[in-house]
Amino acid sequence: MNENEQELQEVLDADARDKVTYPLFVKAAEQLTRDQISKLAEIKRNYGSPEKATEKDLVNAHGVAVSTYTLGKKHMPMLLMRMDSNDAPVYIPITDGGTSFRHLENFIDQDIKILITKFISFDDVNNKQKKGQHYIAMGSITNAEQIVGKELYDEFQKDPEEAKNKDRVGVVSRVVVANRLSIVMFNYRGITLGMLERNFHQRSLTHPITRDAYIGKSFKFRISNITKTTYEDMTSVKNDENLSHIELPSGTRYFIETTSLPFIPNYDEEVKKLYEQRAWFSARIARYDSVKGILVEIAPGWWIKGFLPANSIYKPTIQDQIHHTLVTVRINRIDFEKHTGQAYIHSFPQGVAAPSVDSVMDQK
Repeated sequence: MNENEQELQEVLDADARDKVTYPLFVKAAEQLTRDQISKLAEIKRNYGSPEKATEKDLVNAHGVAVSTYTLGKKHMPMLLMRMDSNDAPVYIPITDGGTSFRHLENFIDQDIKILITKFISFDDVNNKQKKGQHYIAMGSITNAEQIVGKELYDEFQKDPEEAKNKDRVGVVSRVVVANRLSIVMFNYRGITLGMLERNFHQRSLTHPITRDAYIGKSFKFRISNITKTTYEDMTSVKNDENLSHIELPSGTRYFIETTSLPFIPNYDEEVKKLYEQRAWFSARIARYDSVKGILVEIAPGWWIKGFLPANSIYKPTIQDQIHHTLVTVRINRIDFEKHTGQAYIHSFPQGVAAPSVDSVMDQK
């Protein structure tokens, strides 16, 4: 169970223990003005039902807040969004949160496309018809992802090679940084896609992903594969099947794999050239261990042993790993298949990193 799952479970457990109550959705939700109702109703009439909707029926909206309401017998997390065109409030229940349904909070301050799906009111809940009733707009990120995903999937089915080689442009919306697996989230045709760090750039120990991927950055990418599956097949959905407190998404899901590797330099060729020319060049210390020695990064994706003679005047410390100190090196040997080798450290052009206050105190 990840951190967000644990937090959700703690909320649910607290509800069971303390009998926490959530506001009734139809009473607490923001209602539409007359002008907003007219505009949204026109949008919905144009496509009729979600099954008939196309990409032109999607609207732009931005996330505002996530709250949990009581809806029927369920506790329902809801994402409040506002349409860019008229600021109309639209609520996205967790069941319509798309592939990121477990993390509705990630849509806050994000601009994406949604589908207006229906209007509900207090009278609807009680199965009563009454003139002049006030409406609440409901929307779906899931439907938007399905509409765009289907068009991309059909494109791949028609001509896979042409679809794979098509250059596309995305805009970074969020960067999820983790020790083992970082992901770049980005906007493409109004929906949010994800790309693993290893597919966004050549991984670097001295050059973090946040220096290459930042909110608002436009970048080229390609779609390497699209798989048609269902939400029921998602691990996160299966893990939640025993949670009766909340509804879960269902239906068709398109898993879209992306990469930017065709648009970044080939560092293997650069390393090969430096090795063949017996060149001296700059690198940075990536790791330092008093027993295991030094690891230098000679290029993104390339970390090899750094050889420092015992009689060297330079005495690096763990601080040089922390600050990724600059060094001048020459490659002694290299294995291009395994990405291993050894580099001779000639000098520290800017000197070694200054010891920290704590390490100085420890020596006294």
